[in-house]
Amino acid sequence: MKSRLKYFIPLLLLFVFTACNRSDCNNGRKDGDEREIDCGGSCPDCPPSVTTKPVSSVATTTATFSMDYYHTTGTSKSSEGFIEKGFCYGTSINPTIDNYVNAITGNFNASGDHTISITNLTPETTYHVRGYIKDKTAIAYGNDITFATLQGPLTIITSQPTAITSNSASVVGSIIINTSSYTIISKGICYGTSANPTINNLKVLNNGAINSFTCSLTGMIGNTTYYVRAFAETNNGVFYGNEVSFMTGNVSAISIGQNYQGGIIFYIDNTNQHGLIAATNDYINSVGWTSGFSYTTNALDSVLGTGDINTNKIISISGTLSTYAASVCYNSTMNSYNDWFLPSKFELNLLRNNLYLSGVGNFNSFVYWSSTECANGSYAWAQVFSTGQQISSSKNLIRYVRPIRKF
Repeated sequence: MKSRLKYFIPLLLLFVFTACNRSDCNNGRKDGDEREIDCGGSCPDCPPSVTTKPVSSVATTTATFSMDYYHTTGTSKSSEGFIEKGFCYGTSINPTIDNYVNAITGNFNASGDHTISITNLTPETTYHVRGYIKDKTAIAYGNDITFATLQGPLTIITSQPTAITSNSASVVGSIIINTSSYTIISKGICYGTSANPTINNLKVLNNGAINSFTCSLTGMIGNTTYYVRAFAETNNGVFYGNEVSFMTGNVSAISIGQNYQGGIIFYIDNTNQHGLIAATNDYINSVGWTSGFSYTTNALDSVLGTGDINTNKIISISGTLSTYAASVCYNSTMNSYNDWFLPSKFELNLLRNNLYLSGVGNFNSFVYWSSTECANGSYAWAQVFSTGQQISSSKNLIRYVRPIRKF
């Protein structure tokens, strides 16, 4: 008996290790890297088969995809359905579900066909498409089919971005008008962190020549992939160019008290890329809060990020011609930056705590104006830097002013 087991166990192991490994099967056919298993129908665990049909109804930005699919194992699988079917497509051969996908999930029959119309394609572009099908344990792709979209009324080209930093990049676009009845209303570059950005995402307009125009993209996040497309808004709708992607650079280390973008950093938000900067010195003279101390401006915001909102409210009431706390900030140009404003009550306290108490920024120990108006309208909030006390002060009193800006 032991001698029989001696020969039986190796045979059993050989059977186990030559059992069908469905991950080695593709479209029900045996590939070169598979073991001696014919996946053409005799193996109960072979994946389904997909045939991608030629693409039809190809236009400038649309096309129709079709495919057939079925299990390769005969009646033993005929009652088993699929959980997802669809098409993957892109500009490289043999696209996968990691590329653009149009998918439907649900419970589908073990064999059938599938047709879908695809939109938002790029004109004059060669695409590859494959149908695919998934059941509970496998995915099968169809054959690769190529097609080219037609020339549109406009030919729009998006160039690869240059001058990439942690929060900015430069992109060149170009437009050729192929149909004389189309008039360009506006043009530029749209961008975002998801594929196929539109003018409803971030965008930069350019009023220059259409044959070649450059847009500077700003306010981006470091170490992040962005997608960009040139676009043209016309009298017959919006048209987009090809999509390109790029990754922003590493974020440079910044810190409180650092000289940066025209001033001194005194606040950094949780992105470690944006925050608030104080001017390196006070405004040359002490001034009142408004040009007329009885004016009510409704500049009541006091929290972080509202100093510019308050400043704009004050300017809208008191104007820019007189010399007062908000106007001297609003009218300032320092180190090539002209977007300064009067800090809110909270932002003024950050100035004191993060710079003055550390001996940074050339502050004095007296009273500074905030942009936050008191509820009664005749007073505004100020802060004594020596003690940290925030006080309601009559608007006609003379106080110090330190402009700030966002970055």
